[in-house]
Amino acid sequence: MPRLVAPAEPGLVRLAAFALLGAFVASGWGSDLVAPSGGGRGLLMALAATGVGAAMLAAAGIRRPVLRHGACVLAVLVALAIVLEAAGVGARLLVPAAWGELAAGVNQGVGSLPDTIVPYQGADEWVRIVILAGAGALLVLAAAAAVWPRAGVSPPTLAAVPLGVIYAVPVVERNISHPFLSGAVFALLLAGLLWAEQFQRDQTWIAALLGSLALTGGLVIAPRLDGARALLDPQHLADHLGPKSGDSFDWTHRYGPLNWPRDGREVLRIKAQTPSYWKAVNLTRFDGVRWRQQGVLNPRARDTEMASGYPQWTQTITVVFRSLRSYEYVTAGTAREISGTQKVRVMESPGTFITGGKALGPGDSYRAVVYTPRPSQAQLNAAGTHYPNFTGDSLTMDLPAAVGGPPVRNPFTGAVSRRYAAQLVFPEFGQHGPPLTLLPDGTPDRTGARLLRASGYARSYALAQRLAAQSISPYDFVRRVQRRVQADALYSESPPLTRIPLETFLFGNRIGYCQQFSGAMALLLRMGGVPARVASGFAPGSYDRKRREYVIRDLDAHSWVEAYFPVYGWVPFDPTPSIAPPRSQASSESVPSAAAGDASDKGGIGDRVSDPHAAGRADNGGGSPWRLPALIGLAGALLALSLIRLERKGRADAPPVDPDLVELVRALRRSGRTPPNDMTLARLETVLGGTDAAVGYLQAVRAHRYAGEDAPPPSRAQRSALRRELAAGLGPLGRIRGWWALPPRVLHSKSWPTSTSSSATGSAFWRKATFMRRPSH
Repeated sequence: MPRLVAPAEPGLVRLAAFALLGAFVASGWGSDLVAPSGGGRGLLMALAATGVGAAMLAAAGIRRPVLRHGACVLAVLVALAIVLEAAGVGARLLVPAAWGELAAGVNQGVGSLPDTIVPYQGADEWVRIVILAGAGALLVLAAAAAVWPRAGVSPPTLAAVPLGVIYAVPVVERNISHPFLSGAVFALLLAGLLWAEQFQRDQTWIAALLGSLALTGGLVIAPRLDGARALLDPQHLADHLGPKSGDSFDWTHRYGPLNWPRDGREVLRIKAQTPSYWKAVNLTRFDGVRWRQQGVLNPRARDTEMASGYPQWTQTITVVFRSLRSYEYVTAGTAREISGTQKVRVMESPGTFITGGKALGPGDSYRAVVYTPRPSQAQLNAAGTHYPNFTGDSLTMDLPAAVGGPPVRNPFTGAVSRRYAAQLVFPEFGQHGPPLTLLPDGTPDRTGARLLRASGYARSYALAQRLAAQSISPYDFVRRVQRRVQADALYSESPPLTRIPLETFLFGNRIGYCQQFSGAMALLLRMGGVPARVASGFAPGSYDRKRREYVIRDLDAHSWVEAYFPVYGWVPFDPTPSIAPPRSQASSESVPSAAAGDASDKGGIGDRVSDPHAAGRADNGGGSPWRLPALIGLAGALLALSLIRLERKGRADAPPVDPDLVELVRALRRSGRTPPNDMTLARLETVLGGTDAAVGYLQAVRAHRYAGEDAPPPSRAQRSALRRELAAGLGPLGRIRGWWALPPRVLHSKSWPTSTSSSATGSAFWRKATFMRRPSH
């Protein structure tokens, strides 16, 4: 009788398990790592990868290895093309003539990944494409590893690696919803991929029981392991074993290459009712080159109004330092009170606090009562220009000789010197007139406009005056300035350092990061008569829904603009583009900035987030609305045809096998008595020995194999006797192992079928049943 062997290619069970697992992990990748969600495109990539597997199973019947492997390579290439198209690459870039452009775009996206915070919602479309296409490429790799035709059957362990990466990256990078349930589903689907082919029908209930116990235990234990405090916090341990360490920041503007820590380390956790810009300092003085802090004679003097009737604008926040060292208390808006800490609390300037001689460090925490106004655009438009007297200090700038200011008299020696700076005071918005000049000796004059036109800030002053003349209100002017600062500007963390950085940024290279954007906007606002300052600290960060806290990382270090509006006080505006790493962690709806605008305001942050699929449509001449559904339909049709062919091939090639013979082979293997290849049923009766009932079981199996349906199946007593023989000599747990080897039949059939398909009994038992071949006689 010919030797019975298993089919070389993995079966449909493995392909189905891969399809389910691939769809699950790909949808999570797309929905968690890009915004707007790319979950639908992830599902298309999973479908393409499943099509690769089906094509490889179909190609397994090709006899010539060169043609067989060539067909598999072709399937992989087609799937990669579908992946690129689904990620947003236009069809034009998929032809060989455009591969150079495609490679350049992919290289651009890959180069930007180290500084990308997810979910990505910036304007660089190639970053979005690379993120989505990365998942598709891993899926295709996993499909090839799972079902590539081989000489023998191999477990899909290698395929589990890229699939695990696709699942783990979003889980690590994002605080996903229902993480424990998601992990349980992933574990279940992964188990199906790894072991579903090896299960027999009578093993299903055992596998389900063990799997349920494992998942239940995991769901019970995992939340306790992921509690509010880690079982072992390396940072906390380091704080106790040695001196405290953490990042520290110098908030003064430098305008050179960005030099603060940028390794993604968590620096703060803040519990608050609403998201805010988390402020450390106010940069209120423009010294002619950069924005810096300025000491005040009376820190408790009033410097803002607080609108009545809006209690929701005052909140108490709880701040926990994680890996940050700072003498400044990080708060929000205007801080009114600090409590809940043993550290010294000193008001450095109105609305900001510092510690005494010992800095705040990892593990320190406190509460702060803060005023964070969030007026609507209509309220800001109607705010008017009745500025309080204390806002006068926020309408000034220094004009040193180094940037074209006048030589002035030294107030101490009387000598004329170019070292001292004149101070300019700009009139309030709507009050037409030149800025006043205050010399160091206190002498005022009305030469400010002439001095500005002769200095390095001539173009900035002219721009501010032009925009103010076109505006109908201070808020309208603020929005015009914001749009001008953003227009055609490029975000870069390595801008060249120039002599007059902000003037160069506005009219020269147009390259910078948050310091250039916020510094230029605040300067133009002061020149146009709107009190303004720069605030530095951190962007809102990402929200941990489970703990209801905002997670702030060193990547969120940021500076923005605060403009003054009567009645409401200091209102934040953020001119930095949304492509910037700090801004990419919060959507325009969640950022409490009046810069967000509404749908009709083309300068709003929300408008700067581009259509995630615009590149693909542009490459294809505007695109077609039916292209993506057509691709899904084509991939689905190819997958269906491949599965139909495989199913018919499996029915035609399935050799006959006796179910009780398979049960006997499995029982011997489970009890550690796997027979050699030359073993026959007749010899097995003498090898096992034991009671007559046990021998009777073997004789019944042999009789059915040769006599057909007329022979009766083994009786319940014969099965029990054989179970005792299998348990003999297996130690204290031998009885349990005997039941595992030969479980009782819950439903006992009155007649034996003559054959069944290999898909029902499992390909793994075919190889073990070859010793049951008929004797040569």
